[in-house]
This record gives sequence, structure tokens and C-alpha cells, in this order.
Amino acid sequence: FGMSFNAAKVLFVDLKDGQVYIFTRKNRSILELAVPRGDGKDGFLRWFEEYARRLDTGYFGIDCLRPEEAPLQSGISLFPCAAPELSVCVTSGVEVKASAIYMPEHQAGWTYSIAMRLVGTKEERGFEMCQLVSRHWEIVEEGHEPERVDGDGVIGLFPILVEGGWLRNRDSDPHGQYAVHGKADGYFRYQSCLGRNAQMRTWFGGAMTFVPGTRRNPTGKPFRVKVEPFKLHVPEFLY
Repeated sequence: FGMSFNAAKVLFVDLKDGQVYIFTRKNRSILELAVPRGDGKDGFLRWFEEYARRLDTGYFGIDCLRPEEAPLQSGISLFPCAAPELSVCVTSGVEVKASAIYMPEHQAGWTYSIAMRLVGTKEERGFEMCQLVSRHWEIVEEGHEPERVDGDGVIGLFPILVEGGWLRNRDSDPHGQYAVHGKADGYFRYQSCLGRNAQMRTWFGGAMTFVPGTRRNPTGKPFRVKVEPFKLHVPEFLY
């Protein structure tokens, strides 16, 4: 009854027991339950009621589905917009929001979204703009030692945060991922994937290093911005 535009995600209703299933890349089965099991045959009704509730409460919101194509492509985003699935943290005037979606249809398992913007005034922050230099992730799988990942920028981007948005230019987007340059309003947002693991229960967090001004023209010392850990798990309802 439901399918993504590229047919990668497919949802089914079993007409015998009323349960909702989704195509999965798990090794032992091609279908995975998309709604908690119940006593009756109301699986689809419960699945749809929960979807409507999430829209009504703002848990799901309208956003750019592909950040690099904003504002041309927008729709209902499945990234959680509320706690406890959404993590929010402000460090030195930089706000970071992060959350993840379980993707049963994808080999990676999860996709995560990290959004950032300036808050407060330049007098409170001590700078007018700042640029992302590097990332420092800590991935903690239940029952295992933390995995640490360091790298330059994020997915090849080095966003320059300014009042009310961020700058798209050759310095922030050296590989030309964005077709249009200039100031973009609102959050800088990017999405990436994280691989499956045995437990399927993981926490993802860490920090990002920024420099006041820009990398080429810094106006102060580098500083770290915390990314509050957010949970990667298999939820009861799958959309």
C-alpha cells in the first residue's frame, strides 16, 4: 500500500492478520514488522493513527528532503523533531540538532541528520560568523568499546554559519555539491548513513571544531561544539 519513489521502501498489509510489514535487508527475512503486534486485526489502523499523531504533535515536520536541493524539494520529513529521539545542544552560540531514522530497506541500517545554526547575538558569541573545520564522532554500540571517527568537515562541506543562515561558496562547498551559491536561510543541515551492527542499538555523538571567521581568515581561536548523543535503534513503528 506504500512505496518510496524509487521502490526501495515498500510497505505491505497482511489481509489475514491485519499486520503491517516493511521490506527489509535483514538476513533471515525479507519482511519486518512495521507496527507492534496486537490481539486484533487492527495493525494498519494503529500504524496510521500513530503516523497521524506524529504529524499532529510536530514529531514529524515539513522540511527539505534533500538539503542540497533546498528549497526546491520539500515534504514530510521522518527525522524526529522532538525529544527523546532528537538531541539538542548549544555551545559557544552554535546550536546543533541531531536525530536518526532506521532504514530496514537499506544496507547501512540508519541515516542521520545533523543541523546547526548560530543563536544569540554576535556580542554574546564573541564573533559574527564561524566555519566548521573538522568532526570528531564517538559511536557507542551496546556492549562494545566506543568507536571514534575524526575527519575534515562533513561529507565534503565546511559550512560558514552567519546570522540567520549559512554561506554557500567555494570555501564552504569546495566540491560544488550545491547548484546555487549565496546565503541560505535557516539551519545548515546534512545527512549521512551509519552501518548496521549486531545489537542494532547504538548511540552517536561527539563534537565539531569551528573557527571564528573562516578557515582562510580566522578571527579567533578554534573551539569545539558538542553534538549531544542521539539514539540509533529499531523503533516499534516503521515509516
